[in-house]
Formats: sequence, structure tokens, C-alpha cells
Amino acid sequence: MRDERARTTSQPRAVGRTPMGEPDAPAIADWLHIERDGTVVVYTGKAEVGQNIRTSLAQAVAEELCLPIDSIRLVMADTACTPFDPGTFGSQTTPIMARRLHAVAASARELLVDLAAEHWRVDRTELSVAGGKVCHDRTGRALGFGELTQGQRLTRAYGDDAPVTPPNQWTIAGTSVPKVDGRAIVTGQRRYTPDLTRPDMLMAKMLRPPAFGAALTSLDISAAAALPDVVVRSGTFHRRFPRAICSRISRIIRRRRRRLSRGLLHRPSSAARWMRGALWPTGPSRRPTPSPTSPTRRWSRAPRWRSGAVSG
Repeated sequence: MRDERARTTSQPRAVGRTPMGEPDAPAIADWLHIERDGTVVVYTGKAEVGQNIRTSLAQAVAEELCLPIDSIRLVMADTACTPFDPGTFGSQTTPIMARRLHAVAASARELLVDLAAEHWRVDRTELSVAGGKVCHDRTGRALGFGELTQGQRLTRAYGDDAPVTPPNQWTIAGTSVPKVDGRAIVTGQRRYTPDLTRPDMLMAKMLRPPAFGAALTSLDISAAAALPDVVVRSGTFHRRFPRAICSRISRIIRRRRRRLSRGLLHRPSSAARWMRGALWPTGPSRRPTPSPTSPTRRWSRAPRWRSGAVSG
């Protein structure tokens, strides 16, 4: 399905004027696809990061198509399939993406009614939509969404002329429903980025200094190298904070202290003390207590960050 979608969406799209921050993808098929078995696949560039938009966006589509929420599958933030999206930030999903999907799903519903009216050669006003089917109440006939589309792309452009269900008539959107994939999340079946594996992939562990300005002088990797299927590599990183940046930060801190002393800034000044402590540690170094399985490390002070090591 993914490969087919990637091929079909690689064709040039008509470009129109849309408000800043909103993606420009005019066809229903850019956002919604109905498979032969009636499953509705929704495409959005938004990402689920715990705010539960996978559920709320599915509710928006289910409301307009009059079908159960478990009949909807969302493809999120997959750039091979989804329309361009500027990102998931600023609480923009509900006012922009949910509104967009309401309009797309309403347009798809009207298209399905047109297809059924043409198939039965009846007036579209005699038809109704419920439970993932278009029904002809007078004769009792019904056709599922998948039967009507046969898995074909819905190339008709969506528009604001399709009647969207008003909020005071919502029965699915805006209501409390079980979280989509909630059971998979709490039972550990849901896969996240750390769960993904690739052929010949190695896991890496980065050794970091206990404080800014420390330089690695030695690293005992004998215990790690003795383990099976472990590759140990060490090398030098480029310094993270060039001298010019450190000087600039130092000037910012001094200027902030002067403004604090003259009452131009509100206290407390914990942020400035934190930056100074992180960038220019004073006093004895607080070394972490090594665990029995961690490599032995020895650090020495240096004017700036100079080296590091990676083992895995």
C-alpha cells in the first residue's frame, strides 16, 4: 500500500493559494483513500507525540463519513505518502488539520453518494450514509464504501461547498472515545523509534565528560571489547563551543549581572549562575560513581572541549 501510494502521489499537483502554514494538496486522494475492504486511510503530515491527535483526527473523519472510528487508519508524518506539512507545533492541529479533514471527509461522503446514485440510477436525495455504507432506504439496498470505490483514488477536488456536520450535531467528534492504539501502547505492542532495527545495525553508547572543559585522557575498553558481538571504536569530536562563542556567552553573563545589580532585570538570577556553572566549573569536579560494568575513565581539565569517545 505504501509503495502504491508513493507512486500515485509523485505526480505533479495543481498549485493554488492557501493560507500560510497550511499544506496545498487539493484532491481528496491526497488526504483520504478508501480500500476495497472499506478501510479508510487518512494521510496527514502531523505527528502523534502524546497529544492524542491520532484519535481526534480519526474522530473528525468518522463524523463526516458516518462510520465507526475503528474503520479508520491514520498515516502520520510519513513524507513518502502525506502532503507537505510545516510541522506539529503551536496547537495548530485542531484549528487547521482537523478542520481540513472535516472538509475532505465531507467531500468524500458526497462523492460516494454521487457514485451510488449513478450506480442505482436514482436521485441522490433518496440516499443516506451510515455504518460505512450508502443506503437506498426505499428499496433497502446498500453499498459499502469499498464496493463503490473499488480501491481507486478519489481524484475529485475537495471543497468548502460540501456540507460539514455542525458541532452541535456531532455524535463522534468532540466526544470521549477509547484512545486509538491505546491497548497496544499499554501492553507494549506499539513500536517506537528505538524499537526499529535495520540490517547490520549496531547500538552505540556515547561517553560524555562530567563537566564542560574536560578532555579525555584514557579509556579502558577491555571489558566491552571482550563481550560477544560488540564493536568498540574511539575517536575525536570537533569542539562543541568555539572560543568566540564562549567569549560571547561570557559577555552576555557579565552584562546580565550588571543589569541585575542596577535593578534592570527581575531576580532570581539562577539562569546566569547555571550557565556559569555549566560552562566554567569551579571547585572540585563532581565525578559520577562508575558502575561495575562501565569502562574506567579518567578526565583532566582543559580550556575547552577537545575530544570524546564512542563505544558500542
